[in-house]
Amino acid sequence: TAEVNSLNRKQWSEITNRQQWEKFRDPRIAALRESLGQFPKPPTRLNTRTTHVIEGDGFRIENILYESRPDQWVPGNLYVPAKLTKSMPGILLAHSHHGGKTDRELQDMGMTWARAGCLVLVIDQLGYGERRTHPFKNDSDYAKPYKASRQDYYFRQDTGIQLQLLGDSLMGWMVWD
Repeated sequence: TAEVNSLNRKQWSEITNRQQWEKFRDPRIAALRESLGQFPKPPTRLNTRTTHVIEGDGFRIENILYESRPDQWVPGNLYVPAKLTKSMPGILLAHSHHGGKTDRELQDMGMTWARAGCLVLVIDQLGYGERRTHPFKNDSDYAKPYKASRQDYYFRQDTGIQLQLLGDSLMGWMVWD
């Protein structure tokens, strides 16, 4: 790993023009695309639904759902500024190891940026929040000493292995969502 990192740093430091940058960049982008697997055919409609609206101070939260793949619903919270403009920045918060869209830190970011005039969408990644794939909510739900707070992480690893067996990748599904 150290050897590969050292070589990458050396190659990076030698870039002085656009052609060199593209030669450095292109194989890395190709490898990243290959690692994500095949994306499905884009849906003609996302079948977006708003299930609830919460009014806040300088923003509102729309609880939404959209269908990223057939029968694969992605729940999200859309933070909308109180004052809409014809054009505004949009931010997607696709968490990594947070507890889902209701995690306090993600809510704080959504509210803060919405008050600043941005549309902010916070989604539940596969295996977290409303997309949880296991029944363990607290320590008493599992007979062995097992941290209930880590179950989302462990089960997402299982999902990744299952997708890999199908020739797909968890990261590809997350990017597609």
